[in-house]
Amino acid sequence: MQMPFGKYKGVAIADVPTRYLRWLLDNVDFYDEDLPLEIDAELDRRGRTTRQPPPPPPPPPSHSIIPKVKAWYREMAMRFHPDRTGDDGRAMLTINAAYERLVEILDLPR
Repeated sequence: MQMPFGKYKGVAIADVPTRYLRWLLDNVDFYDEDLPLEIDAELDRRGRTTRQPPPPPPPPPSHSIIPKVKAWYREMAMRFHPDRTGDDGRAMLTINAAYERLVEILDLPR
């Protein structure tokens, strides 16, 4: 069987580097059910007996960061609140947007 796509399109699976075959199994959703079986068989022929397990998921964010983010937000709100600065509130809008984005990126509880 030949590779139907990708970097080695048209190359026999037996001639495709092992590293690339492993990468395909770990990263590609196959529409052709025969291709992953052929890749597995080729890797077995080369001496690999099992598919490498995927890397573990990253750990959840440390809950010690939550108080730090909230403290940063309070400090900035106290410093740049329109009632204190007398400005039009653009700085506070930016701080609020930054805080919301941090909460979203770090997947913190609100």
